[in-house]
Amino acid sequence: MNERGDERRRLVVSMTATIIAFLVQLGVNFLLTPYIIATLGAEAYGFIPLVNNLIGYAGILTSALNAMAGRFIGVAYNRGDYAKANEYFSSVMIADMVLAVAFAVPYALVVMFPQAVMNIPTNLVEDVRMTFLFCAIGTEFSLVTSVYGGVYYVSDRLDRNAVRNIEGNVLRVGVLLLLFCLWRPMLCFVAASMLALNLYRCAADMYYTRKLTPQLAARRSSFRMRAVRELVSSGIWNSVDSASYTLLIALDIFLANRFLGALVAGQYSIAKTMPQFLTNVASMLSSVFAPRVLRLYAQDRQDDMSRSLGRAIRFMGLVLSLPCGFLIVYGTDFFRLWAPGEDAGWLQSMGVVSLLAMLLGSCGRPISNVYTAMNKVKVPSLMFLVCGVLNIVLVIPMLMWTDWGVWPIIVVAAVLDTAKNLVALPLYASWCMGIPAGSVFSAEARGLAALPVMLAVTALCHVLVPARSWTVLTATALGCAAMACVPCAFVVLHREERMEMWDVVRGFVRPVARR
Repeated sequence: MNERGDERRRLVVSMTATIIAFLVQLGVNFLLTPYIIATLGAEAYGFIPLVNNLIGYAGILTSALNAMAGRFIGVAYNRGDYAKANEYFSSVMIADMVLAVAFAVPYALVVMFPQAVMNIPTNLVEDVRMTFLFCAIGTEFSLVTSVYGGVYYVSDRLDRNAVRNIEGNVLRVGVLLLLFCLWRPMLCFVAASMLALNLYRCAADMYYTRKLTPQLAARRSSFRMRAVRELVSSGIWNSVDSASYTLLIALDIFLANRFLGALVAGQYSIAKTMPQFLTNVASMLSSVFAPRVLRLYAQDRQDDMSRSLGRAIRFMGLVLSLPCGFLIVYGTDFFRLWAPGEDAGWLQSMGVVSLLAMLLGSCGRPISNVYTAMNKVKVPSLMFLVCGVLNIVLVIPMLMWTDWGVWPIIVVAAVLDTAKNLVALPLYASWCMGIPAGSVFSAEARGLAALPVMLAVTALCHVLVPARSWTVLTATALGCAAMACVPCAFVVLHREERMEMWDVVRGFVRPVARR
């Protein structure tokens, strides 16, 4: 098999495994979330993403060191310079240990005084306290072992990462169900199951690092302060990026909690569930293309990198448009079945805006792989920071001085995020790569062209088949996706890409037919 065919096979395997892992994770959350809402209530459910967001704010500092670690380790490793790769590897791990000790102090303060940070009903204070404690412990372990998580990126074995995620989510379900069966249901049990998942991921990352990249090992003698400074100087813009993400995206539930109350924050959390799931799958699919982009850049294959970017953008638009189009049309039916005790129309109205913002922003997500590979993260981070600051400057006064409720939080962030991801970042990417901006915008337009096709198919189906049960909703979703796939493939993909996709399908069908 030639090099191109081998790369294509590796990409298909990694993408298939990643999609399967996402479907398992989606299934787990899809089944658990309504159970948690029914058992604990929407008000309590809102504290799960809120606590995760608060814990995640530490990423603003850690990303300066860790965000570019995979890039530097990967470039050195793929060039055969194992001594340099180990310098980065060991330096990151030791520095992360120091950061973990430092973060233990603010985490302990929040555990002791949670009401100073969050608007918590009296009956939930102790439960939220334990929830934060479990999440903090999991984050500490993840931080100390984060450098091991780069093994899948460095070795281009994202299929192993997918297997790890599948196994971890099965473990998470088992732990959660066991706790709910043995004791009175509590919010902190959800965090305890996530702690079990994090601990398993840490152990799996260390195992696969020894198996896939045996040349990499953390040694105190390999620590170099110079390597830490180099990583931080490059990754500082990723910290700016993390701060910007917090200001633009991750503060939404916190703002809803502080200004509108725990109940509204909980309802908004439910409405954001599916858009957040799709954002996660976009992130995972984008990561599938990252090792190839890094390898092409390291080998100075700029033309191939440009073609790979266009293909990734079109593929992302196609994959995300199918579920997004279905949920826009069938969203009310979905929420009526998924959260029967809540106002399905209200949840759908909040969810539609988030879905559209997710699709427009995530279509170009593979562009971030180019910035990382080329170490050109400064300008995108500054763009993100401007949008984040604008979001806070505009939203907080609206929450304080108007009665528009949650809408300023949703709409302002959606407009700013779309403008950044759909227009500003593609322009800069085309400049960095030395390619016409029109080629990037054309890839985005072709990817997003799948949405109106899916909307038309789904709207027709909704008139004929309203969904009143999970069986009908699931069958309709699969049917709509199947009917829209063929016209979407002709609208979005090039002829060569359609032939490649057909070859992949035949490769899966032939063994089955022979049986």
